[in-house]
Amino acid sequence: MIIVPRCGGVKLDRLTVGRCDRISQRVLAEETISKARRARAGPSLVCGYAVRDDGLERNPVRDVQRRRRPS
Repeated sequence: MIIVPRCGGVKLDRLTVGRCDRISQRVLAEETISKARRARAGPSLVCGYAVRDDGLERNPVRDVQRRRRPS
């Protein structure tokens, strides 16, 4: 459970690119790069389904900055 403790109370219509990016950054700061990437992938899938079912106009997670492995 990576995402639920950080954004479990946020409704889909309240997700913004900025909020998703902050959640992703927080996961990266507290966990590993792998977990940060999964923290982006899971919500992206959920938002993708919501877009297809007309629950959201667009997927805000798509515009979140990708997390790169530190050099």
